[in-house]
Amino acid sequence: MELAGEQRSLLDAYLGHFAPLLGDRRTGRTFRATVQGILGAQTLVAARIAAFSP
Repeated sequence: MELAGEQRSLLDAYLGHFAPLLGDRRTGRTFRATVQGILGAQTLVAARIAAFSP
């Protein structure tokens, strides 16, 4: 899932709060990818549900 520039900056701001908890760069990338995947999956599910609502 690719994020638009505005979405990427919002995600960076949100994940910035977790930076002190992450030990190294690899953990940070994994955490970011996990959160991005969760948000992306929810967006797809919501879009499918919205397609059938009146």
